[in-house]
Amino acid sequence: MNEKQKKFCDEYLTDFNQTAAAIRAGYSKKSAANTGARILKMPEAKDYINKKLTKISSKKTAQAEEVIEYLTAVMRGEKWGKANIPKGESLPAEKDGAITVRDRMKAAELLGKLYGVFSEKGGEEITPIIISGEDDLQD
Repeated sequence: MNEKQKKFCDEYLTDFNQTAAAIRAGYSKKSAANTGARILKMPEAKDYINKKLTKISSKKTAQAEEVIEYLTAVMRGEKWGKANIPKGESLPAEKDGAITVRDRMKAAELLGKLYGVFSEKGGEEITPIIISGEDDLQD
């Protein structure tokens, strides 16, 4: 794996957005989605990302299970955290403690990305079936 691909992997770990990560790593905007998808399929890239994630999660950060549970609860409208607000300031009206539809949609989107529900191409890959020997068939 070359340095540019490692840069992509590091950028990918910031927001798990393969297109944005490819652009930030220096790849063309035009081919960023395809480039990101291609790199993420590389075994070396998968290993590199997994090692980085293991290193990050070994610190006193939220564990993956915690994050998944929290996002699931937000998506279902069951939980919302309390914000640390500086003295003299208040939360915007949409963040008054209620979970908004936008919050639930974002949680669903993040969970979908985590589980690979969505693809950058917008659909499943279709493998064409080629039938040969038509001339030999009888009616």
